[in-house]
Amino acid sequence: MVIDTDHLVNQIHAQVEGVAETGFPMDVFPERIQKIIYDLVTYENYNMEYTASIILSAYATAIGNTYHVKIKGVV
Repeated sequence: MVIDTDHLVNQIHAQVEGVAETGFPMDVFPERIQKIIYDLVTYENYNMEYTASIILSAYATAIGNTYHVKIKGVV
């Protein structure tokens, strides 16, 4: 049985930070990104929601125009 330490640490951080009470969906991020967010919250005293939104914005910028949405029936 392999124990994923990042997952365990992220679960503990989520309980300490009260993620369940706020309803913020931290589980949409990969484990490593969650760890980065929780570390910034813990050690640098950053706000969790702002930090996660900045990372989400960085993801959107990295994706850029590589994906296009095609609406059914519209050319």
